[in-house]
Amino acid sequence: MNLPFKIDKDHKCKMRYYWKSKGILFNDEKHFLETWLKYVSASSCEICKKKFKDSLDRHLEHNHTNGKIRHICCRSCNMLKYDVKTKGQILERGVTKYFDSRRQIYIYQFRVKKKIIKQSINLEKLMKFVKEYKSKNDCYT
Repeated sequence: MNLPFKIDKDHKCKMRYYWKSKGILFNDEKHFLETWLKYVSASSCEICKKKFKDSLDRHLEHNHTNGKIRHICCRSCNMLKYDVKTKGQILERGVTKYFDSRRQIYIYQFRVKKKIIKQSINLEKLMKFVKEYKSKNDCYT
């Protein structure tokens, strides 16, 4: 097999451990092997089609809630999805919804310039607070 980048002999084992630590789930060994082969043979981003600069530019983009793989993409496309992946669904400017796996609940956050102003498990109460806060303060989220 002709690969775009050189990989060491332990690469498959290291990637299995790394992906598992990041919450990426595989149905079985066959699914892992198919994903790994697709990953090591990928030479360009599935989103922007840009060629990978090196093997470190390649990322396995996945859903952080359920662990399902979505794309093999470059670092920039992976970072563009950063907010949605780590902070959850963006509901309104400055308001995000994310799943707290420790407590097994959804939490809503209101942020201004990356600082958490308020968080709540009740979206209606948070949206009321956000409306009042924005009317009292001239702020950009």
